[in-house]
Amino acid sequence: MFALLVLVPLLSQLASAVPSYNGAPVFIGCASTTYPSQSDPNTLALYDSGSIADSNACSNACWADGYLYSSLQGYTSCYCTNVAPAHNDYSDGGATGCTGNTIQITKTTFSNFLGSYDGWATQPGISATSTVDTIEQCFQNCQAYTQAAVSQTATGFDCFCAATQFSFTGANWQPWETNGSSIQFWSHPIGSQVGQSGWVRRQLRERLEMERSQKAMAVCPDSLTACIVPGAEQSFECIDPQSELESCGGCINGYFNGNSNSTEAVDCSALPGVALGGVTCASGQCVVSKCAYGWALTDEGTCE
Repeated sequence: MFALLVLVPLLSQLASAVPSYNGAPVFIGCASTTYPSQSDPNTLALYDSGSIADSNACSNACWADGYLYSSLQGYTSCYCTNVAPAHNDYSDGGATGCTGNTIQITKTTFSNFLGSYDGWATQPGISATSTVDTIEQCFQNCQAYTQAAVSQTATGFDCFCAATQFSFTGANWQPWETNGSSIQFWSHPIGSQVGQSGWVRRQLRERLEMERSQKAMAVCPDSLTACIVPGAEQSFECIDPQSELESCGGCINGYFNGNSNSTEAVDCSALPGVALGGVTCASGQCVVSKCAYGWALTDEGTCE
């Protein structure tokens, strides 16, 4: 048996001040046609028929299927993924037209894209700065503020948060420049900083679930499945349900991606009347070869 045990930390707490707005799709940039990877089994191709109205229609469809990112290519192909675009996936272009794919976060409180500018004037209101791998991480870091901005670097993004409106310089809606010479700006809707939001709490939980699933997929080899560890639902072990004696045919304690207990999984060692060492799991089925004293092996392969 091969089993790999992985412990995943719980999200200990949610932000104390989060927006009350329900969120909407938002443009975060253009990407080449190689994002998202269409060979990735976790990429969902929703349509490929030229029937997509716009980027928001693509985003709404992806959100309904539980995806965080949408990618629209030429109003003909809509792709959904939970894998964020890396900094080097982005290409030059703007919200008014991408030569490759138009990338959006399917739902966020930072749903007001203010534009792409050369920079900003003297800005005393910048309250927080950070370096992030993805634009969505910048939105997370800026939840307590009304403004968020990113500038692309050679390895990621510089993220800026502010409580007051940025003062822009240069032309608006200039092409997105991936060499760091332009800055992109977003904001929360007015009043979005007031109160608690059940949607935002759900968004954080769903984001954690996505991260958990991605960790499971990244750690378990292709032939193995991530299953919940009994008594530790935030942990998983990688097993082969085709040969695992105590979880034959599936995950007996539930799949790590949050699904309910696997009804097809069987603990072969707990079958009634089976002798010690008298059963194996083969091709996801219990195969009984010997019964305990006083039990008889039937033609159906059970002990009676």
